[in-house]
Amino acid sequence: MAYNWASEHPVGALLIGAVIVAFGVGFLANYVHRKEEVGKAAKAIIQQHAKTLRRRRDQTVFFGAYQEVNIDKWMKEKEHFYRNVLVFSLPGATDPAALLKYESDKEFEAFCFDLIEDAIRNESATADDADDIVDPIDFERWCAEQLSAQEWDARTTKGSGDQGADVIAEREGFRVVLQCKLYSKAVGNKAVQEAYAAMQFEGADLACVVTNAAYTKAARALAGQTGVLLLHRDDLLDFDEVLEERDEPDELEDPVESDDEERPVEDTTVIFAREGERVMELVSSRPRLWAFLLVEELLRSRLSSLNDEAQDIERVRNRKSRRQYDLARYLDFSGKRLARLGVQSQRAEVCVTDDIPAALGPPGTPADPVRLLRAVETLEGYCLESLDFEIELARIEPPDAFRTVHESFRGIGATAVAVFEAFANKWSEALRGVEDGSREFDVHVKFELPQLTKAADELEKVNLST
Repeated sequence: MAYNWASEHPVGALLIGAVIVAFGVGFLANYVHRKEEVGKAAKAIIQQHAKTLRRRRDQTVFFGAYQEVNIDKWMKEKEHFYRNVLVFSLPGATDPAALLKYESDKEFEAFCFDLIEDAIRNESATADDADDIVDPIDFERWCAEQLSAQEWDARTTKGSGDQGADVIAEREGFRVVLQCKLYSKAVGNKAVQEAYAAMQFEGADLACVVTNAAYTKAARALAGQTGVLLLHRDDLLDFDEVLEERDEPDELEDPVESDDEERPVEDTTVIFAREGERVMELVSSRPRLWAFLLVEELLRSRLSSLNDEAQDIERVRNRKSRRQYDLARYLDFSGKRLARLGVQSQRAEVCVTDDIPAALGPPGTPADPVRLLRAVETLEGYCLESLDFEIELARIEPPDAFRTVHESFRGIGATAVAVFEAFANKWSEALRGVEDGSREFDVHVKFELPQLTKAADELEKVNLST
């Protein structure tokens, strides 16, 4: 028979049991207290960053190709915040073991994600009603009101010769121009160009683009070169703080090398890193017909961006306010822009007939991917110049004598994009033929704009009658 200590010493067994129970209760109480402490700390940290999290949510959640809500980037943003900000600020995070536990605890991570969503909902409820704004003019007015509330003398321009500025604000001799973009997609570099031009025209100290959405890589790169400040609409709620921090490097920007140092030749992989995974794959692995496939991919990616830019024209045209131009100013404006378009048109022709074939090289020699990229960018520049010209025309109320001339320019941007698209389609068609065994690859589209010829004819009539 086995010896039973508990039956022989019942009082001792009872005491030991009581100690074990007390220890267990104490351990559980400590665990619950510790969990509550960490939960409160997480909530406080998230609340501290609620405004930024709300802004990043707005910038990363968008509608996909099938009008479905795409939250992939927002999920990655939450994971980034959790692993790189939150866990490092929690109690005991200096202990590697505790830090590892936080990072691997999926239940706690889900708990924190719920806290993040709660904080964003609370932030949205207490924020201004910017979410309800659907009209671009109302958005411009809202932006001006936020600055006025912070003791800036801010006004909307109402299209009165502002050269691209939607809002102009001044305080203590410091002048700021704002280009306001109420978008459902990422804002491109055209807005940066408009803001920079407005700053020059107004003699302002700073130019900003303000949007409810995100910015493209091209827009961020151009902003870095021009000094234009890229803002989310929520940044206007604390505009003074933004101004104080504007000299700090943006985490989204590429590092800029000092002009005092000799810059090394940029590596091909660095140049094409901004062009997407498919382009990088073609440049690095170089399969059969890779150079032709590279041009096709670059043309298609540019075409998508150009179509987005073209959508701005109708929005500007629908504005009721226009800048009044007299005869001299209209002639000066249209003459300079037409001269630039003429140069771009000739450059595009040379690009198609000379630059691209030279970059492809004769059979048996390696193609130059960087020259092919620059050639496509030249064609894109031709389209952007045409689109920009038409957008400016849409902002103008011409003098009576030039109304027919003015109307003859209509559609010039869309025509340029259509020519670009025709070139892309013919390139793809010829490439498919080569893939199927054809020995012919002859692609040419004439980069010309019939609106220019029509406008020149109308302009001649005006000159003859005056």
